[in-house]
Amino acid sequence: MLDFELHVGERTIQATARLPVGEVRLVDLLPVLRKFNDAIIGAAVEDTRAEGRTISCRAGCGACCRQIVPISEHEALALLEWVETLPENQQTLIRSKFASAAAALGAKGMLERTREAVLTKDRVATLRFSLEYFHAGVPCPFLVNESCSIHPIRPMKCREYLVTSPAENCAQPTAESIAMVEIPTDFSKILFHFDAARSAEGSRWLPLVLLFEWDAQLRQDPQRRADSVALFREFLAAFVDATPEALDEMLTGRPDAEAAADSSDGPRAA
Repeated sequence: MLDFELHVGERTIQATARLPVGEVRLVDLLPVLRKFNDAIIGAAVEDTRAEGRTISCRAGCGACCRQIVPISEHEALALLEWVETLPENQQTLIRSKFASAAAALGAKGMLERTREAVLTKDRVATLRFSLEYFHAGVPCPFLVNESCSIHPIRPMKCREYLVTSPAENCAQPTAESIAMVEIPTDFSKILFHFDAARSAEGSRWLPLVLLFEWDAQLRQDPQRRADSVALFREFLAAFVDATPEALDEMLTGRPDAEAAADSSDGPRAA
């Protein structure tokens, strides 16, 4: 278990992380990292409400689920492994939805461009493509009845997307019509960069809609394993951009691990 205190924006995050025992992959730490990110987002939501603004996102409002969703390789592998735990008929249904989404992108001339988007480093070009992708109107394959069917394990980027502008504005988003909740740190991008040195392309994100196209490659690339506490400390250091020495000052708990990655214990914002 690790107790730690981090300063994020004007908030102090006090947390207890219960980690799985022994050597793990970052994929295995995602349940803990999701709770960590949720605490940071929760603090940002509290600040937003204190300003008199209300979050307009809710179940049944799935306009944002037509946007391209960038995910890290760690999140992609976690989703693929989760699908494998489902009954065969559910796996078949999910795969068919992804195939239909790819076919819809192909019909709109967007499939190859979506594949190539992961290699684009130009911010303006990426933004332009993202808008074109949204206007293509292809929903996320996990969208069911305009609600996220994987909400508890949804990607970090989805967790970070919250608006206070009227929900109907999301159908035709512009810089003027959408008011975002300001999140003090971009958790999703940290995941994009984590272990990037192992990849010839460096930092890399994957489009969620093409999840199963990446299946074979993700299985071929061996995932780095490390002691759970050491790996979590490494992620925290990347999160706060701190040296190991500075990180030691933030950690106040016992550096031991417990087999409770899905524990209800999580970060608390103060």
